[in-house]
Amino acid sequence: MIILSGRTFLVLTFCLCSIGLAAQEKRAMELTDIMKFQQLRSPSISQDGLWVAHAAVPDRGDPRVLVYSTDGKIQYNLEGSKDPVISNDGRWVAPSSTRSIWTIT
Repeated sequence: MIILSGRTFLVLTFCLCSIGLAAQEKRAMELTDIMKFQQLRSPSISQDGLWVAHAAVPDRGDPRVLVYSTDGKIQYNLEGSKDPVISNDGRWVAPSSTRSIWTIT
């Protein structure tokens, strides 16, 4: 087991933190960055708690619906959709879209 004195520990910690900070490039936020923001709307959770759906609406452009399992293993991206509703059995998602219905099984 290695035992470090307090001073050695502080110097080592400072060096490691400095390396991490030097690797990050800092810049001011610009208008183009702000235009990439998306609002999350219409959240919906299935009754069994296994699925989550919500709309991601950009400042400009088409909205999309994100549907994902709560364990994080499965994710669907429905372009051009909004206002998702998950069926009572958790097997279907019905967003407002040019398409009529999506299955998530």
